[in-house]
Amino acid sequence: MTADYSFNSDVLNITITSNPKIGHSIFPLLVSQEILSYVMTGRLFKEGTHSM
Repeated sequence: MTADYSFNSDVLNITITSNPKIGHSIFPLLVSQEILSYVMTGRLFKEGTHSM
């Protein structure tokens, strides 16, 4: 998990510094996907524990 996050942040930083327009358009997309995946995995985990 931590390796993936650090890798994503490194790529994101390089993208933003190399091309601010692309960086600013990609940043919200990555953040929203991170939040979405976090919420989805959180829900799946809760549903799994409740069903057990």
